[in-house]
Amino acid sequence: MRPPGALPRGRVCRSGLSAGPGLGLSLTPSSGTLRSVNPRSAARAMHPTEANDSRRPCAATTWARGWVLGLALAGCGGGTHGAAQPPPAPTLPPAHAETGYTRIVAGAGDSVGSIPGAATATYAFRFKQTLPASDRFTFQDEFLSFYFRPTPSALYFQIQNRKNETVSVDWDRSQWIGPLGNDKVAHASTRYQDRYGSQPTTQIVGLQQFSDYVIPISYLVDPAGDPRQLHRTLFAEDNGALQVVGREFGVDLAMVVQGRPTTYSFRFKVVTVVPR
Repeated sequence: MRPPGALPRGRVCRSGLSAGPGLGLSLTPSSGTLRSVNPRSAARAMHPTEANDSRRPCAATTWARGWVLGLALAGCGGGTHGAAQPPPAPTLPPAHAETGYTRIVAGAGDSVGSIPGAATATYAFRFKQTLPASDRFTFQDEFLSFYFRPTPSALYFQIQNRKNETVSVDWDRSQWIGPLGNDKVAHASTRYQDRYGSQPTTQIVGLQQFSDYVIPISYLVDPAGDPRQLHRTLFAEDNGALQVVGREFGVDLAMVVQGRPTTYSFRFKVVTVVPR
C-alpha cells in the first residue's frame, strides 16, 4: 500500500522525469532525462485526486525543472562574474600644437647610437660643445669629470666622482638655459606633478659615477594616469628641424662639492641638420 498522494513508483511524467525513492535526480533509462527522487515534495505539490491526471505536469517535473534552471543560471553567472578586466594600454598624448614639436616621448631613448636621435627621423643633428669648449663633450676638474651627449630628445650626461667623498646634485638650484629663457630642470625621475615642488638631491658617493639626462621642466606633459615620464623633445626631427640650426642651449648644474655649493655651466649648439 502507498500513502495517499504519493506518486506511483516508477511513474514517468510528461517531461520524461520519474519519481522514485531517495533524494536527488537520476536519469530515466527510457528517456535519457533527469528523474526526481523527492516524493514528499511531489506529494505536497499535487492533490491526491490529480495524481493520475496525465494532462497536468507532475510536481517532480516542476521541481526538477526549477532545480536544473537554477544550476544553469548559477553556472552562466559564475563563469564571468567578478572577472578582472585588463586595463587599457596607455597611449601617448598628441604633441602640443603651439610648440611645433612633432614628438612626445616616454622618458628618453637610448643615447649610445652613432647618430643621436630617432632611427626613423627625417633629419640627423650634429652638436658642438661651446662652453667649456670641447670636441669630445667632456670637462673635468680636481673633483669631478663630466661627459655629455646632446640629442634631439634630451641632454644626456655622466658624472664621475674623482674623490673619495660624497658630492650631490641640487636639482632645485640647477637651471636649463634655452633661447626662450631659463627654466627649471627635469631629470629621469621627475614627474609632471613635481613641476612646482621640490626635487630631492642626488648623492654621488666617492669614486662612483652617475648617469642621467635633463630637459626643461616645462616640457613635461600631463600623462593622464600613465606612470611614465612624458615630455616633448628638445628639437623636431621632421622638416621643422631646419629652423633650429645655430640654436644654443645648455644647463647650469648646481653641485655641492666638499660642502660648498658649486655651479658647473655647459653650453651646446646645433651645428648642422642633414637628411638621414
